[in-house]
Amino acid sequence: MINVSLKGAQERAKINNRSYNLDANWIHEQLFKQDYRCWWTGQAFDFSETIIPNIANPNVISIDRLNNEEGYTKENSVLCVNWFNKLKSDYSIPELNHILMGCVSAYAKLQQYFVPYSSQPINQAIETNYQDQFEMPLTEAEMAEFLKKLDNDYYDRMRNAIRKAEGLAKLLEDIENSPSK
Repeated sequence: MINVSLKGAQERAKINNRSYNLDANWIHEQLFKQDYRCWWTGQAFDFSETIIPNIANPNVISIDRLNNEEGYTKENSVLCVNWFNKLKSDYSIPELNHILMGCVSAYAKLQQYFVPYSSQPINQAIETNYQDQFEMPLTEAEMAEFLKKLDNDYYDRMRNAIRKAEGLAKLLEDIENSPSK
């Protein structure tokens, strides 16, 4: 995997007439410096084999140039996850910042469809919903049973299913009521 990354960077440097001085030792040192995480996203690298032949694992190591006008040098290169390097492409840092701000805005809009309870701890959401339905507080035994189910991810699955259904219904309603329709 490391040799593939190095070879790819070396070939791109040669094709684009850019400098290149990276080696396997640099990658090992950089992995240690970066705590085995992507320079940009902080995501851990995935060293497992690819699942789909000839398709790179999205979180595999990729060598990124901080300044795309310069070559693959030890001073100008960092390790990042493959998907982010593809997103970054040849954009400058200001261009990438603009793109990512658009992604943040889109993410915030999507949350209104899929995260109605996100600001409320799950046990409070459960107790509130229970009290609303039955107009009585939970007993200690009932709370213990709920917390047991919580440990088994029961409520995460239940909450995600509710969020998905509510979010989809709201999205369809917004589409139906959009002025462009």
